[in-house]
Amino acid sequence: RTGNQAVGNAHVIVAGKRVPPVLQQPEWRCFHSRGRVETAVSDLIVGAGLVLVIEGLIWAISPAFAMRLLVVAAQVPERNLRIGGAIAVAAGVVLVGLVRG
Repeated sequence: RTGNQAVGNAHVIVAGKRVPPVLQQPEWRCFHSRGRVETAVSDLIVGAGLVLVIEGLIWAISPAFAMRLLVVAAQVPERNLRIGGAIAVAAGVVLVGLVRG
């Protein structure tokens, strides 16, 4: 066999050598229309970058408003902050699930 062809259910042949599943490329890779490969890790990095952009915009556009938000947040009970954070996480997971399918 040549190229990356499966041998049985577990191993792949690469350059004439058997490659065990643990060393193979993960199944969660997907291909975009430009042929560029995106991984879950790169999506996570892009997501973190977008969070930094949005947070940075708040501080760059209106630092006084951001300070007022911090003062208000400091007065909110911890339990309410946790609930709000959990709701935000759930909404984000649902949104990503709807977009990425």
